[in-house]
Amino acid sequence: MIEGNPNGGLTFCIAALIVSLTSIFCAIVIRKKKSLKNTLLLVLLLIVLFDSCTGIASYIAYNYDFPYAIKFFVCYLSKYIYYATHFLMMPVLLYYIIVVCGILHLFSKRFRVAFAIPMAVLETVLFSNPMTQLAFTAQSDLVFHRGPVVYAAYILSAFYFILCVLLLVRYWKSINHLKKGAMVYFLSLAIMGVIIQMLFPTITCELLCESIGLMGIMIILEKDDDRVDSGTGLYNRMALLQDIKNYIGLNRSFRTICVRIENADAYINITGYADFDSIIKQISKYLFDVADKYDVYISGVACFYILCLDGNESESNKLAYAIRDRFDRGWLLEDNQMNINALIMCAGTPDMFNSEEDILMLSEAHIEDTGKNLLIDHDLDFLLRKIEVEKAIVRGMNENYFKVKYRPIFDKSGNKVCGAEALLNLDDAVLGVISFSEFMGVAEKSGFAEEIENRMIGSILKFTGELLEENPDCINFIMVHTVSDKVISKELVGVVREYAKQYNVDLSKIALDINDNVLYVETDSVDYVIERLSEDGVRIFMGNYKNDSMGVRYDMLSGFNGVIVNIKHFMETTGGSKRGIILKNRMDMLRQINKTVAVSGVDSFEYYDKMKDIYADYIWGDYLSPAVSKIEFVEIAKAGRV
Repeated sequence: MIEGNPNGGLTFCIAALIVSLTSIFCAIVIRKKKSLKNTLLLVLLLIVLFDSCTGIASYIAYNYDFPYAIKFFVCYLSKYIYYATHFLMMPVLLYYIIVVCGILHLFSKRFRVAFAIPMAVLETVLFSNPMTQLAFTAQSDLVFHRGPVVYAAYILSAFYFILCVLLLVRYWKSINHLKKGAMVYFLSLAIMGVIIQMLFPTITCELLCESIGLMGIMIILEKDDDRVDSGTGLYNRMALLQDIKNYIGLNRSFRTICVRIENADAYINITGYADFDSIIKQISKYLFDVADKYDVYISGVACFYILCLDGNESESNKLAYAIRDRFDRGWLLEDNQMNINALIMCAGTPDMFNSEEDILMLSEAHIEDTGKNLLIDHDLDFLLRKIEVEKAIVRGMNENYFKVKYRPIFDKSGNKVCGAEALLNLDDAVLGVISFSEFMGVAEKSGFAEEIENRMIGSILKFTGELLEENPDCINFIMVHTVSDKVISKELVGVVREYAKQYNVDLSKIALDINDNVLYVETDSVDYVIERLSEDGVRIFMGNYKNDSMGVRYDMLSGFNGVIVNIKHFMETTGGSKRGIILKNRMDMLRQINKTVAVSGVDSFEYYDKMKDIYADYIWGDYLSPAVSKIEFVEIAKAGRV
């Protein structure tokens, strides 16, 4: 079969040369930093460039008045270089697609070598062509004929192409829809040129189709303006979410470095937005340069992420220490050095953080000031616990793991049950029992406190309605706690009224415990809640009344029906041998201003015995009765005693 003489396809070769040269220039200009993906694309473009040059060289040698020996040498060498390089295009393209899809880690070194062996054999045979004539032969009139090696190369290239398609289909999710369509179109264009030239050798359009296809791939896949933050040049939050999701979805291990500037709002107020933006750009440039092997992202106003792929733990830790040391030196603002308080966190995936939500928590979670500005791996165990507790809260609300238990409230003698203290519990299917203080601390930071309070009130009022419908006089009241200061809002009144109407509850049978801390903040909301619910008959108690509550003025107590004193806490935190006298005087004072006194924390006989000489209306604690289920409390309420 005649492959053709060098006289055909000059226009195609020149066009392919121009397109490939332009693409190489653009690929170099638009790349942010050296990467394997960018390098592989440049290799493909260089192959097309060299092959275009061989076609042009063949044409010049064939058509100009050179000695026959020179013509033969140039044409033969050009064909030799063409096959030697062109055979490599499909394996390199396969490698490029693997890198684009982010699945290089799925192929072991042995597997990669196995895929390269057939092409290595072909290249070896090609290099022996002057002796074996297996790749191509040349006649005296400079007409070339394809040999069996060329057809074997086409068959092998078809195999590699099928692998490319299979990988793209299998790992479709790692490329967005726009890029999927572009990849299919431009890849098909390049392959179509190969097929046409294989079937019709005189139509030498292969190089032009390949160069145009590669240019399209370069523009779509390498130019990622939609992923770049315009102000800093770093990748934006959308790119961060997309990449993290892809890496986790592909089971790819990586390490995350989060650089979080603490109190960014305060810095903006001090320096002004323009100056702070100047500092952010300095920090961005430094992180981009120092993390030369990895991608750097900006999330929000002043939080940066570095995803360390294919890097070991020591490399990422070394980078984290370098960043910490750089922040210790301060940043130049005009002619002055400004110290920026940054917290650097470094941890691995999936070793510690195994979801995108967990990783993003690094930029958002409240972290207590420990005096350390660098937290690595197990330094972040407390944050992992917060993440797990937050997940447990969500599961609790979705799967009804939150339960309300009821601790009986007794009269002063401790003989008669007068009511119940409603206590919220979380018994998670994964973490087990989580203490109230722990899950509410997380709920406050994550915004779940109000929803938890509303659901708890609904559960309590439903139970109260059912209990009082059958036994109207079995209790005086049920004590409902406000789980957090943040739930004291005007909306709370509407929630209580709505549930009371729904479950037909007499609100005079409900007592609301409001922590004394809220008296110093949001007083308008507190006054509104106290005033409106008191009008409905709800008894309002001030909770957490302890040894340091003397700061509460008596006029602040005017809207409260009573006060809850935790005797255990009071006795353990009040110094001196006269704490019993102090407690007695405090109770007498409350009685004189006509406040109902409820004593909690009666958890031992010692505290129960102290109540003999101390004024109180109601008492409760573990010594008298632990918290029990709804069914158990109904039996206790009917009997009037434990």
